[in-house]
Amino acid sequence: MQLYPTPTFEEVVIVEYRAIDTNTIHHAYRSWPQRYTLAVVKGIVGEIRSKYKLVTLPRGTAKMPILDLGYSAIVIKQGASLAVSPQTLNYTGGNQVEASGYTFTISDVRLFSTFEGVGINTPQAQALNQTTTLGTSVSKTVVGTTINIRATTINTLFGSNTQLTATLTIEGRDSGARITVPFIITKVS
Repeated sequence: MQLYPTPTFEEVVIVEYRAIDTNTIHHAYRSWPQRYTLAVVKGIVGEIRSKYKLVTLPRGTAKMPILDLGYSAIVIKQGASLAVSPQTLNYTGGNQVEASGYTFTISDVRLFSTFEGVGINTPQAQALNQTTTLGTSVSKTVVGTTINIRATTINTLFGSNTQLTATLTIEGRDSGARITVPFIITKVS
C-alpha cells in the first residue's frame, strides 16, 4: 500500500491499491493481508476526512465514550470570563473527569486574554500550558481538567463586526473522545 502524498488535512490523498496475487503466497496467508490493508486504509482516509477516528478503548468497553460540556455552543461577552469543565460519559463504567485530563484547542487565541488549562500538574502539561503567542492568528492547545477563559477586551479585533467566532476542540487524553463547539464573543459597545 502506498499513500501519496503524505496525508495532511490540507492535501488531497491518492490511495493506490495493488491487489495481492494470492497464487504467489502461502495459502494460510492469502486473505489476511488484504483485510488488514483495507482496514488500515479505511481508518486513515476516514480520519483525514474527520469522519472516523481510530481509538483504543479499555477491555470490556461496551459504549463509545463521549464528551459532555453542557453547551452546544459557547457565547460570552467581550471581557467576560468562563471556566469550562468537560465530563466523559460512558467511560470506565460511569460519567467522570478523565485522570489524564483533556487537551483544549482554540482555533484563534487572539480572541482571548486568558486561555489556560488547570488541574493537571505534570511537567509536560505545564510546558504546553506556558507557551505564548505573539498576536498572530494561531491556534493554541493547553492541557487540564478545566480551562479558564477570558474573552479579549481589544476592540480593534472586531473591526465593524459585532461578534468574533472561533472553535474549541476538546479531546479526552485517556478515552480519545472528542467534541468541537463554536465559541462566539459578542462585542460590548
